[in-house]
Amino acid sequence: MIFVEKVSKSFGGLELFREVNLRINPGDRIGLVGPNGSGKTTLLRIIAGQEAPDSGRIIRRKESRIGYLPQEVDRLDNLPLEEFVLAGASAIVATEQAIAELGRRMEALQDQSELERHLRELDRLQRQYDAADGSRIHARCRMIIQGLGFTEDQLSWPLENFSGGWRMRAALARLLLQEPDLLLLDEPTNHMDLASLVWLENTLKEHAGSIVLVSHDRAFLEQVTQKTVALEGKGLRIYSGPYSFYVQERDLRQRQLEAAYRNQQKKIIAQERFIERFRAKNTKASQVKSRLKMMEKMERIEPPSEPPMVKFNFPQPPRSGREVITLSGVNKSYGTIRVYCDLEFQVLRGEKLALVGPNGAGKSTLLKILGDMVKIDHGRRKVGHNVAVAYFAQHHMETLHSDRTILEEVWGIAQEMPQSQVRALLGAFLFTGDDVHKKISVLSGGEKSRVALARLLIRPANLILMDEPTNNLDLPSCEVLEHALASFTGSLVFITHDRRLINAVATSVVEVIAGTLRRFPGNYDDYMYRKHQGGQPDHARIESKTPASAKSSGDGAGRTRNRRREKGKKALEAELRNRFYRETRESSAEVERVETELDAVSQRRREIQALYTDPATYDDSGRVRELGLEDKSLEERSRELMKQWESLQLQLEESRSRFEREMGMLKGEAGE
Repeated sequence: MIFVEKVSKSFGGLELFREVNLRINPGDRIGLVGPNGSGKTTLLRIIAGQEAPDSGRIIRRKESRIGYLPQEVDRLDNLPLEEFVLAGASAIVATEQAIAELGRRMEALQDQSELERHLRELDRLQRQYDAADGSRIHARCRMIIQGLGFTEDQLSWPLENFSGGWRMRAALARLLLQEPDLLLLDEPTNHMDLASLVWLENTLKEHAGSIVLVSHDRAFLEQVTQKTVALEGKGLRIYSGPYSFYVQERDLRQRQLEAAYRNQQKKIIAQERFIERFRAKNTKASQVKSRLKMMEKMERIEPPSEPPMVKFNFPQPPRSGREVITLSGVNKSYGTIRVYCDLEFQVLRGEKLALVGPNGAGKSTLLKILGDMVKIDHGRRKVGHNVAVAYFAQHHMETLHSDRTILEEVWGIAQEMPQSQVRALLGAFLFTGDDVHKKISVLSGGEKSRVALARLLIRPANLILMDEPTNNLDLPSCEVLEHALASFTGSLVFITHDRRLINAVATSVVEVIAGTLRRFPGNYDDYMYRKHQGGQPDHARIESKTPASAKSSGDGAGRTRNRRREKGKKALEAELRNRFYRETRESSAEVERVETELDAVSQRRREIQALYTDPATYDDSGRVRELGLEDKSLEERSRELMKQWESLQLQLEESRSRFEREMGMLKGEAGE
């Protein structure tokens, strides 16, 4: 059991919370919620012992083990992945090594008494090892690693080979292997695909210890937590249920508070009128005096107030043509890594398509192709009549300029708009007063997300492309975004691991696996139902490709045989696709990391080239030399990345050729 006792914390004169109390019982599943800036991360750090409170204390048993996962992992030991994760069970690993070392020493012993002493020590270590279930530690380690999306081949990779998001998963895997008494998790799902998220959800449900969780994923909170603690008004309020229960109780309490405030105000007005009317009458003097005393003793209800919230709706855009955007025969590679080959894809007016699939499958690349953020190698990208495209990047610095202020960044794309109107829009995103003059480079992740959303609103678009729009947003902002996208009348293509957002917004789900797209009509729940029923995509589209003669020929028995043959063929095809996915998942994951870094390198080199064309650059000879050295370093890094692509491409090409050959053989057999 852990007690947070009268803990207070301030930063730079801003008070986050004051004398808060919290008891974390064994087995508690707590969701910690509150708006951005309310102190959720700070409270987790204080409980973890990584930050000191201004006053108050954390009371815990000395033997309590606490595991803390921050939002961002700064540095990790550059060990092979499996070795790094196993270090989470250091006591078991140390016992295992001691047993092995003792066994080696015993082989050389001749003295009987010395041998017996070693045998007793070996027995003690073995019992200690068995009590900790040490024989299962390596199997559990690999199960956790693979559950979080890593492949078996990656077990020996050093951590520096992984992107920041994958290193975060490695840190989480290590914590899960430790099985601490208390897990403190700060936005653990930020860098996860849906498959890994669902695995983590189920794993946390089975965790024996307590959990305190901060997450913007409402479905995840709903599934994992059983109690909600809200940071409200510099204090903590505890709700005995998951997030949905908290929302209901919070809204009910707000309505009750508003009603109580209105009723008290009516009574106060009535008393003041009575006092004013009869103050001068001797016959009413005692009543007036009594009511004045009553007014003095009355405990005044503060007018209800809500924390500042983002408030917006997407402006309803001009009507586009029916075919909003079409990709035909599109090929896209990064160096020698092929992402898409002969891709066919179309978005129609009013469609809202959610892209799902494992990390590295090509979802972000598809979104960038649609937004013309990357150039295709071959094929055609056709934008329909009267279509205006807006793109929201997962990594906001792809589209935001770090050296600009908030006002400059948003106003810069709508110079014809009065500044007062731009400021009003920024106010809706909680940027008021001098806040609008903050540089983009100093903003938090949540603030950058709000700037990127404001840019979408300043110019109405009828095709919006969004990559993980809920990352870094607080829960109230996620709900506002959900409502805005659901009521948007244009077309939308988006990537998210927020299942609630997909359920509320999507008209179809597009599954992206190793450059192959499959469209499922409906929302996320519909998609999962179809997957469990056999994984068939949009049936209408499949049937339209079936020859008419095949639909009408044959008797009932023949149709039954055809259905069985077709079912068997589809099962074999599914097995081949699954094997192809497993073989290429590792390379596909690496593609995403390399792609992100290559884009960043290319962007910086373009910025340097632009500086070279600015005469002011040459006023500082030292600056020119620094730019030259940086550009040379970036060029070398670009060549290194290209070599990685070539190696990965060979792996993908071999797997793809084998897959296509086997699929061709299967289709040939089916046609006989």
